[in-house]
Amino acid sequence: MTTSSSFSTRFAAFVLVTFAVLAGSSSSAQARQSDSDLRKENQQLTTKVQDLQNELDAARHDNDELRQRIAQLEQQIAALRRSPGSTGTAPATAPQAPEKVSIDESVPSASPRALFHAVVASYDKAMGEADIGKPGDPKWRTYIKKVEGWKSAANREFRAPITWYVRFVDGRTGRNGERIATLVAVDPQTDVRLGNQFDVVLSKLFSDRLANYDAHGGLNNTLLVLRGTVVPDIRVNEERPARGSFDNPPFIGPFAEFVYSVEVKSLLAAKDDEKEQPSSTRPKEPAKTPSTPAKTTPGKP
Repeated sequence: MTTSSSFSTRFAAFVLVTFAVLAGSSSSAQARQSDSDLRKENQQLTTKVQDLQNELDAARHDNDELRQRIAQLEQQIAALRRSPGSTGTAPATAPQAPEKVSIDESVPSASPRALFHAVVASYDKAMGEADIGKPGDPKWRTYIKKVEGWKSAANREFRAPITWYVRFVDGRTGRNGERIATLVAVDPQTDVRLGNQFDVVLSKLFSDRLANYDAHGGLNNTLLVLRGTVVPDIRVNEERPARGSFDNPPFIGPFAEFVYSVEVKSLLAAKDDEKEQPSSTRPKEPAKTPSTPAKTTPGKP
């Protein structure tokens, strides 16, 4: 073998070995890169699974709250049906006796329904004979702007201190842990309902006080006095030009819905409230309330 041939052979072998080494290095780098990608993908999948688990837990929590609320409502319906004198649903043609109310509902803050009626009258006066127009035309938009202007003024006008006689309907814990009580305003003399039931957020003091009433004589049989501030929160709903099938929130007029909240200052049994108030500010002493609340016209706030 000549020197040139031997060099060529050695060079060829060197090239083959170099390619082999490079190929091995490339495979090793790819393997390391693949391992890194796999770890990254696994971490992303783990995070995604945890997010989905959190969403599932939240959905289950909401579902449990809804189930509890439905169960409470079913118990209330069953209790009403078992009440003495209850016939389930009154015949459509049955005459209804006039309600006997001892409070002055010409004052907007006297009761929830007095407030509602005052707000409706204010809306009618403000809107007058304005033409609602049709969706998309200038009259439609002008009417909505007028409702928005009235809403701001009405929310300020009808905010007021209140003293309402109420009965406890039920209680629950909100999503954020707050204590919520559902109440209904009633006439202190005749027990006539004075509007739809409403929710209030209670401090621990008031919540514990209601629990104490329940433990001593039954909360459902206790007439309460609610003192605080009613805060209107009238809503403009551009998708509601008419009342619709479900009147919730209550319909005021085109594009306006009746919503309010109550800031609770005091919540006491009527007998306890009387002791705490100065004689000059005490509400009229209520008579004994009948065991069966007086019937009211359904659907009216």
